[in-house]
Amino acid sequence: MVQYYEVLAPESLGGAPVKEGRSLGSRLLGRLAVGSVVSGEEHVGERLRLRKVAGAGPEVGWVSFRLLARLEEDVAKERLVAKGGFQGKSTLA
Repeated sequence: MVQYYEVLAPESLGGAPVKEGRSLGSRLLGRLAVGSVVSGEEHVGERLRLRKVAGAGPEVGWVSFRLLARLEEDVAKERLVAKGGFQGKSTLA
């Protein structure tokens, strides 16, 4: 079963930093915008290998779990449209 997460990084960070590898020292690919939705591909410690489903930022990479909120499957499905788009703002904002 696919698990979905919403990016909740503080605005002061400019979004959630996405790294090329699991290591914090790996190359920064960019930042996922607050409210973006990602699917989890691999979970190792406090890090998640992700694939972006909707929103702005890198398509794949590694991010800290501390900057994400788990979305229940029914909520995620309601928020995603046929073309993979995202509707609305953060559910926690």
